[in-house]
Amino acid sequence: MHLIHTITIFFIIFTAFLQSRERIQIMGSSTIYPFSTTVAEEFAALTHKKTPLVEAIGSGSGIKLLCQKDRLNAPDIANASRRMKPSELAECHHQGVKNIVEIRIGYDGIVIAQSKFNTPFAITKEQLALALLAKVPKGNQLIPNPYYNWSDINSSLKNRKIVLYGPPTSSGTREMIEEIVLHPFCTKNNLYPNLNHCTVRNDNSYIPSGENDNIIVQKLQNDFHALGVFGFNFLVENEDKIQGIPLDDVEPNAQTIALEHYPIVRKLYFYLDMDKFDTTTGLKKFAKLFVSEYILSQDGLLSDMGLVPLVDEELKTMQERLQTRQVLTMEDL
Repeated sequence: MHLIHTITIFFIIFTAFLQSRERIQIMGSSTIYPFSTTVAEEFAALTHKKTPLVEAIGSGSGIKLLCQKDRLNAPDIANASRRMKPSELAECHHQGVKNIVEIRIGYDGIVIAQSKFNTPFAITKEQLALALLAKVPKGNQLIPNPYYNWSDINSSLKNRKIVLYGPPTSSGTREMIEEIVLHPFCTKNNLYPNLNHCTVRNDNSYIPSGENDNIIVQKLQNDFHALGVFGFNFLVENEDKIQGIPLDDVEPNAQTIALEHYPIVRKLYFYLDMDKFDTTTGLKKFAKLFVSEYILSQDGLLSDMGLVPLVDEELKTMQERLQTRQVLTMEDL
């Protein structure tokens, strides 16, 4: 009996050791990647602990890994440039991950940009939809997209080749483009039977460019026909190389995004696995730092990087949510 008792204690200690982690792991949105990386570096400088590992793999992929069955290799935090879906939370619960806290960190605009040395260009949200859609209305039917120059869409636009570098299907940015730009256009047009027919074209007019938005910035410098699609912060960080173009006559900037005057505005999140809150070294301090005034306030560190910050009341709500460990429920979504 003594031997069995000793083995049991050893197994419990060994299991706890396996479940603990000495380095915080964060996966998800490429849009939030530079923000999380900055907070990770600040955390390491302030605490002298290991710098958290941050990976840009897309919002959907980050959430999926957060809730995978292999808990030892699951990240502690998933970044997302759109809100978690009810189906994703249901899958998390199915996998036994039931204590997830949702933290909103700020606002972002999905901007359309071109080389800084290009001539001025402006389009409407509807023209953007027509450039992106796999099928478009023609007469009383849907046809494969025939538009290969912007002037094909509207003669008032330049005779400029349609080339859009943008995010892949795993990206929250891609999902928000579909939700905010494509779906409203398709919904008001009776020719689309349902939103399954409202998809992005897959020819060389739209080119998925992976989860590294810096690649898109490089493409714009070399291709004057091209437009790029990414988060506002990448525009801020690369304003010496690229320029945002007006959408519906509204320039993309911090003020138009904060006031939600710019046509494509979204909220940014991270999702925290509270089951790891007390087992991953430094996770509690890191999360507290991330929602601090120093990081997320109107004058916080991330506002200088292009994050459109929460108002003070919203930030206080997020701080309270973390402190009380308020778990996300299906009713919240």
